[in-house]
Amino acid sequence: MNAAPEGKVVEFPLEFPSFQLDVDKFAAEAIKVGADMAVVVTPNNPTSLHVPKADLIRLSKKLEKNNCMLIVDESFLDFTADNENISLEQEIEKYPNMAILKSMSKAYGICGLRIGDLLTANSEFASAVRNEIHMWNINGFAEEFLRILPDYQSRI
Repeated sequence: MNAAPEGKVVEFPLEFPSFQLDVDKFAAEAIKVGADMAVVVTPNNPTSLHVPKADLIRLSKKLEKNNCMLIVDESFLDFTADNENISLEQEIEKYPNMAILKSMSKAYGICGLRIGDLLTANSEFASAVRNEIHMWNINGFAEEFLRILPDYQSRI
């Protein structure tokens, strides 16, 4: 299922042979099409390349000037060696047009449960997302996983 309205998604293919995201070209394209939201997956699948933190900050600033929210999907971050120095999670309050999305399914091996979290300093965006979540947005298995997770956290 796609959260964007039909016909509103603009894909930005990564260029061969590096498959590294050119954030300047990406920002220019997002601005050109008048995007209100841009999504970057870092590290991405299948190349596992990550977008450097400085590039994400530069991208965020360029998009902010054009009223565009940057969604950084860090679902595969737990598989990187230096994830604390890659993520902007500890600095999120500095970037009001950024949200960090993480799926728990990859890191915890619970792909069928489909749970994760969103972190943002933008209370308006957080409220908009919260208002669109269905009342029963997780199933009983996911709820039980979240209940017992603290008991196993030291093993993870």
